[in-house]
Amino acid sequence: MGLFESRATKERKSHFKNLVMMAIADGELAENEKKLLASIGARIGLSQDEVSAVLSKPDKIKLKVPASREEKISQMVDLVAMMMVDGNVDSKEVMLAMALAKEMGLDPAIVKVIADKMIEALAKGLSSDAAVNDIGSILT
Repeated sequence: MGLFESRATKERKSHFKNLVMMAIADGELAENEKKLLASIGARIGLSQDEVSAVLSKPDKIKLKVPASREEKISQMVDLVAMMMVDGNVDSKEVMLAMALAKEMGLDPAIVKVIADKMIEALAKGLSSDAAVNDIGSILT
């Protein structure tokens, strides 16, 4: 959580912190949530040390809103995937996702749109990774 981190690093850590907060919003961190966190952390370019640091002290990371709409949508897709990965969508998770959408300058209704598209993609037999990629490309 260095003083001289680039904006991109701060955005990646902020995104990962939001995912951690989503994962624990229902009061527990399920194994499939841990796996998704590890996968997304690697995909967005965080080192294992950075992942561990954010996991151990998420409150140390400040929200850094992405500059582009595409990145905002991409982050929301990841958040909704995290919300849904354990098969149990808690009202606290929905409220958190909607609040984060609003913080990013997006209409909170995007949470439902993304969730509906994700359910549709999974029903078509797409893997969760493929569903996330498909939804991200549709919405951006």
